[in-house]
Amino acid sequence: MIKRIPIVLLVIVLTSCAENQPKVDISKASSGRTIYLGKCNACHGSDGKKGLGGAKDLSTSELTNNEIKEIITNGKGSMAGYSAILSEEEVGQVAEYITTLRK
Repeated sequence: MIKRIPIVLLVIVLTSCAENQPKVDISKASSGRTIYLGKCNACHGSDGKKGLGGAKDLSTSELTNNEIKEIITNGKGSMAGYSAILSEEEVGQVAEYITTLRK
């Protein structure tokens, strides 16, 4: 019985941490990956860590999904916005994918 207590505590901790994480829509993230690799990969890299030309490390981003969509749409710093290139749905798909790059 005493040996099971650490395992039970670990499960409780992991479960409570998972509840605080935003849910990722896997189908949107999968579609977003294709767009990301075509439009974002050159500066951000396939893992989000490339940082070419001042591109932010997406693996450490703490931005909300809406904040990510805002940057994709309107740009930030030297990054141009994609509002003329991507639909609102595609922007959402890329934002979903970007959240999967986090550590």
